[in-house]
Amino acid sequence: MSSLLYWAGCSEINVDYVPPEGNQDTAITHFSYSNIVVDGKTYANDIVIAADGTVRRWYLDPGNIITRKNVFDMAAPATRTIIIGDGTNRDSKPDRQTQEAIRNAGVTLFVLNTYDAVRLYNKTPKNNLAAFLHVGH
Repeated sequence: MSSLLYWAGCSEINVDYVPPEGNQDTAITHFSYSNIVVDGKTYANDIVIAADGTVRRWYLDPGNIITRKNVFDMAAPATRTIIIGDGTNRDSKPDRQTQEAIRNAGVTLFVLNTYDAVRLYNKTPKNNLAAFLHVGH
């Protein structure tokens, strides 16, 4: 499977989402700066939504650098698609080695501002999907 790296900009204030009736998939129902709601639970820190739908805190390296270690340590081996939300002001970029490692693993990668990453996560089938979301700048 080929990888895709996508960069986009956005200047919104928040994203709200109402899942379709009967939908059992993990959903992000609200995102605004430093506040994200996943399946009814509010988080005020960076998070990972794993391929199985569990949510965990995500710690970036100093300087908000996204490294291979802080992605691969939290992605399941079966993960085939990764969405990275790199902040509201796009200040957290995966380094080159991380991008290459993800591509070399055959994983599709999307890197977007967190507003667009949330939107993409909600509309993407959840099979083998993980989201890494930086909820601040």
